Amino acid sequence: FGSSLGPLFGLRRCRAPAAPCLALMPNWETVKASLPIGKTDEDKKKRKDLWLKFNVTNPKSLDLFELDAGIKDVLECEELFLAKPVIQRAYTYAREVNPTGPPDKLEFCEFRLLLVYLAGLFEVHRVFSQLDSSSRDNVLSKEELMGAGEKLSSLGITVEDFEALFQQLKGTNETVEFNDFADWATRQGMGGQELLEAEMANDAKAAAKADEELAGKLKETLKGWHRCEGGMVAADDMRELLAKFLPDMDATALGRLLEGGAVAEDGKQVSVDALIDSIVLSPYM
Repeated sequence: FGSSLGPLFGLRRCRAPAAPCLALMPNWETVKASLPIGKTDEDKKKRKDLWLKFNVTNPKSLDLFELDAGIKDVLECEELFLAKPVIQRAYTYAREVNPTGPPDKLEFCEFRLLLVYLAGLFEVHRVFSQLDSSSRDNVLSKEELMGAGEKLSSLGITVEDFEALFQQLKGTNETVEFNDFADWATRQGMGGQELLEAEMANDAKAAAKADEELAGKLKETLKGWHRCEGGMVAADDMRELLAKFLPDMDATALGRLLEGGAVAEDGKQVSVDALIDSIVLSPYM
């Protein structure tokens, strides 16, 4: 109806809903500065308030979908909300802070580091996006990585061989994905000190797990040796075996190595379990 006829029929002019004003939405720098990641009482109270705003199902834990929704509706940061790999990675890291907690849930004691990891990983993501300038396909081509020298230098990161770095990061792929770039970048300190420490802790856990698996395989192999009885091997037999695998080790060094598995003062018997643990799992080896 025209503007003159509308009032006669009790009708009002229809208006399309107003589009959200992007200028009123906080940008990342504003959100980052407001994140309560400090260890003061004030920040702890702010974290508790933020936790309750994020949490809609279970006050004892935070699900990934709640974190996702909280970034969108509470923090109102579209930049971070769209960076799904950052959210997933930060959530996974933070969930490992409390090893006795549920593996699929994030507890309040892990919430501060979740915010720290979100901030650090998003900074890495922003650098990644800046390098992905030519194609905007969420991966880095060889040319894009090769052209990263100036940007990385401005962040205090020096790369001697970009060709080798590209081969390292791409693995069997043709391009470099964000997760592979983030693995490397956080170890260069790009995401901040606490994120670097988290990566180092993860590396240490992975190395310890690999050592335990290796120790288990070695024990199983040695216990299947015909000269092993009940997990015990004569010291002379073990010395002979070690000499074959370690030809550059002299007799004195071999003797010290065997001491790790000796079960009697005369040193004539060696425990396979004790020997392997002393070699593989000892922090001094």
